[in-house]
Amino acid sequence: MSNNYTWFVISMMCQPQSEGHTNVVSSVAWHLEATDGTILVRTSGTTPIEFDPTSDFIDYANLTHDEVIGWVTAALGADNVAELKNGLDVQIESIITPQVVIPPLPWQ
Repeated sequence: MSNNYTWFVISMMCQPQSEGHTNVVSSVAWHLEATDGTILVRTSGTTPIEFDPTSDFIDYANLTHDEVIGWVTAALGADNVAELKNGLDVQIESIITPQVVIPPLPWQ
């Protein structure tokens, strides 16, 4: 069974003015969660977003979660996204099958 991943935007930092636009997103703080249906793990980060004045500008009030996560994953690149997901998979596996356990002391 494969794990399911969910991205969350925590906050967006903006330049108040840039190239004639207001509230231009310059970085995004995010969480990426993974679950196997029972166990939930999370990693977090902040990703800088390059403003391209030649692209279609979307007003801050009209941004969608999917649009912003698209920027984050594009800025991170496919290899880094795969590495983040792999790290979460390893965390889940280590909870399912721990490499080290701490049993109670035998005299208690």
